[in-house]
Amino acid sequence: MTVSLKRRLPEPLLGAIRQARARSRQLVRWSGRELTHTLTCGIRVSITSASDWAVYNEVFVDGEYDRAIHTVVAASVARPLVVDLGANVGYFALRFADLWCRERASEPFELISVEGAAHTYAQLQRHLDQPAIAGRCVARHGLVGQRTGSAWICTSALTGMNSIRTRQSFSRTEVPFVDLERLLPSRPISLLKCDVEGAEEMFCESYPDLLRRVATLVIELHPQITDEDRCRDLLGDAGLVNHKILRRYDGGSVEIFSRE
Repeated sequence: MTVSLKRRLPEPLLGAIRQARARSRQLVRWSGRELTHTLTCGIRVSITSASDWAVYNEVFVDGEYDRAIHTVVAASVARPLVVDLGANVGYFALRFADLWCRERASEPFELISVEGAAHTYAQLQRHLDQPAIAGRCVARHGLVGQRTGSAWICTSALTGMNSIRTRQSFSRTEVPFVDLERLLPSRPISLLKCDVEGAEEMFCESYPDLLRRVATLVIELHPQITDEDRCRDLLGDAGLVNHKILRRYDGGSVEIFSRE
């Protein structure tokens, strides 16, 4: 009698097998390949994996964050501060810089990107280390959620799914949390984007004062591993009361919040 692997193996091991298979398929498809595109402002975008390609399409083709970005571009704030939590390989930062430079190329902005997975962070650094955005976009390595301590981040062939809340793979590393109150300048935040794969409730609980400085927030909520209603309540307590769902998908939603 044949017994399926699904019945015999524990879920963490099954997850590891699935990730190994996905990683091997991606390596075969993308090995030695790199797609590049230079935006009109001179920024170079690089795509080196199927994961990059999926996120590139969300950010640059579908314009998932464009509505939020345009609120900053259209505002009269001088040198706005933009924060990207869970930056992945940096496409949000590059999209913001591209749209900003189309309208306000001669004016400065400050964008800080935070990423917890070491390999992904290295890709983020390469994307932000370009003359067109030198001095405007910076990368910082660390986890977002608590203000102190550390956690194990589980990494995936799909870098957008790297998480401290799920165990889809045995590939994991212990990484310190960053204290955003110490990291970020103590001034208003024009736009904050948060995509931390299940740690969003932890972030909202840890940073009520920081959230009161945010004018517009875009957050990805993952109801299977976090309490999305609790997140919305905490954002409302911080004064982020204007709310709209930008996109729903199988694993959650992308939502925008702003002040009245």
